[in-house]
Amino acid sequence: NSNLSHNSQNFFSLKYLLLVFLIFLLFLLFSAFIKLRSLGKGGGRKILYFILIGIGYMLIEVNFINKFTIFLVNPVHTLSLILTGFLFFGAIGGYFSSRINDLQKIKKYIKTFSLLISIYFVLFVVIIGPIYKLTTINSELVKVITALSLLAVPSFLMGFLFPLGMKILSHKYHDNIPYFLGV
Repeated sequence: NSNLSHNSQNFFSLKYLLLVFLIFLLFLLFSAFIKLRSLGKGGGRKILYFILIGIGYMLIEVNFINKFTIFLVNPVHTLSLILTGFLFFGAIGGYFSSRINDLQKIKKYIKTFSLLISIYFVLFVVIIGPIYKLTTINSELVKVITALSLLAVPSFLMGFLFPLGMKILSHKYHDNIPYFLGV
């Protein structure tokens, strides 16, 4: 009986969460539609760029969390380590992005970094199995250092994408920067 009560609570919590998510999504879509009309031609692609950065970032983080939970065993420690690593190395990438100011170079860097992140992620999926085998018997510290070193490169490169996109927008859509930050 208590098990049934627990399951029904989870079901209602899930329904409530889904309802809140749907309301938020409708608000976001309505807001994006209104803003797209005011941005004019090309504005939709700019918004899509930031939406895709956010989705890509989350998908990569979730995949790293999934892979490293098996590797590091404790899901709470894994989540903390991955999120901290992504924030730390991404912030370093964001810091170094301030040195790139030429608009044409920015566009080349965005394309190059996006390609490098994709290639790295494919290689990561291939090499993670052998890395598990090599470090299975090692200490927790070795596993943490291994995990951080594997996520440092894509996090660093992903740290460039948002600030460089904002630099491109600042030339034409300066008044709409707060909206793009919110997307």
